[in-house]
Amino acid sequence: MTVIPLLPCASIDDMLTFYTALGFTRTYRQTKPNPYLAMRRDDVHLHFFGMPGFEPADSYGSCIIQVPDTAVLHRAFADGLRDLYGKVPLAGIPRMTRPRPRKNAEGLTGFTVVDPGGNWLRISRNRRMQLPTPRPMAQVPPGRSPRHRTRPGNWPRHWPPLLSCAGTPGGRALRSPDNQPTDPTLTTTQQHAPRVSWRNHPAPPARVRPRRPA
Repeated sequence: MTVIPLLPCASIDDMLTFYTALGFTRTYRQTKPNPYLAMRRDDVHLHFFGMPGFEPADSYGSCIIQVPDTAVLHRAFADGLRDLYGKVPLAGIPRMTRPRPRKNAEGLTGFTVVDPGGNWLRISRNRRMQLPTPRPMAQVPPGRSPRHRTRPGNWPRHWPPLLSCAGTPGGRALRSPDNQPTDPTLTTTQQHAPRVSWRNHPAPPARVRPRRPA
């Protein structure tokens, strides 16, 4: 759901110049049959309609804008107003107040912008819009991967048993973890495979060939 305020003004051209200095972008504009202007900055959408003979000082137009950090937005607005007017107007129409704690339950800081149409933009900080602080990562000892926990020697648990070599280079003999010599001609899987005894198993039936008829 998107809700967009529709605010009155005496001239949409004055509103276009003012809000462009604040960093807004024009998304729509028409002069006939009725003056209409649409401006946007990030997720803030403001629409304006022109009224002949409208007095900005008599305007009751107002809207509330909540942002994560009012100081950042105020600096951006102040830079744009200095480029447009040579200074930040603090009185009259238009104007912008300085950020200060407001007299509310939570004491949130905010400031106000009054545009050329006399509309009040009340900007305050919303604490719920603050991004969560990322948790620091655990320190990982040098030489180890943070994704895989390994036993001493950096050998994963699912790897086959570690074999060590002993003897001379010409006649090395593989030894298992229990320091028992193994056959170097067998592979690691064959050396550690369980031995199966056929003594208690019944012998396979003898194959009887059929006799040929005489």
